Amino acid sequence: MPELPEVETTRRKIEPLLRGRTILHVEHDAPHKYRDTHLAVGRRVTGLSRRGKYLMLNLAPQEGEGPHDLEFIVHLGMTGGFRLAGGRHTRVTIRTDGGDLFFDDPRRFGKMAVVRPGEYAGMPTLAAMGPEPLSEDFREEGFAALAAQAGAVKPWLLSQKPVSGVGNIYADESLWQAGLHPAQSHLTREEAARLYAA
Repeated sequence: MPELPEVETTRRKIEPLLRGRTILHVEHDAPHKYRDTHLAVGRRVTGLSRRGKYLMLNLAPQEGEGPHDLEFIVHLGMTGGFRLAGGRHTRVTIRTDGGDLFFDDPRRFGKMAVVRPGEYAGMPTLAAMGPEPLSEDFREEGFAALAAQAGAVKPWLLSQKPVSGVGNIYADESLWQAGLHPAQSHLTREEAARLYAA
């Protein structure tokens, strides 16, 4: 399951292939999983960012369209990844003026959507996501206050609300290092401090 480091690695690998390129066509056969991708057609990719386990392609407006940027949001799911050649598990093909990029996803849990920046109502996990773990916004005091009220600690970590980008591996390893049981709830200040450090 891709977690924050794997998603960041993916972002760094595909950014040189997409930055500055214009999207010519997005091909797939699952509009319920890959929502409004047609809105990306004709737009130039101005950059790629990451929020938790989500990739975000920043799209400039088309000429004469008005001032509205869009974001092409990608969640890799459990087995999603980008390739330079299509294969039997290719679910989405992104055609650009610089070449094609193929999204392979054997388990079919990946999702995509094109939205206005910050309009994440259809993506509740992204809308309610906590701070990035290496950012200045991730502070022990705030983490401890949330942890004191939380239910079972592992599902709480996986919710992305206390800190973004954590999946099973990082949750398990952090809890082990902090000496906490995954089902424990309502952490003390000292327990929360250990988990924050882990």
